[in-house]
Amino acid sequence: MVKQLNMIENTVLDINAKSENFCLTAVFANLGIVPKENVYINWYRFDKIDKMQFNDVVHYFNYIWYPDSDEIDLFDDSFSWIVSIDHDGSVMSVCFLKKYEPRS
Repeated sequence: MVKQLNMIENTVLDINAKSENFCLTAVFANLGIVPKENVYINWYRFDKIDKMQFNDVVHYFNYIWYPDSDEIDLFDDSFSWIVSIDHDGSVMSVCFLKKYEPRS
């Protein structure tokens, strides 16, 4: 699953999570993503996932994501988007997913 997601991600240019003026809220606003109150943080291959309020993720981002070691994915219950932050911070990837709708 992780490999498949990596294949369909789109890189957002000119955004670096290591920069002093990095603002996660601004990133989401730029992308037109309005996350629900709670988001999930995927730490590794979707087998270690934490649930937090989005505002807390924004506020404590520097304590959640560590440059040079962490690669995290953020998503919410809508399963319509995933924002990935790479370990080097120089790449902010966004993956828009369509929610599965069973056929009638």
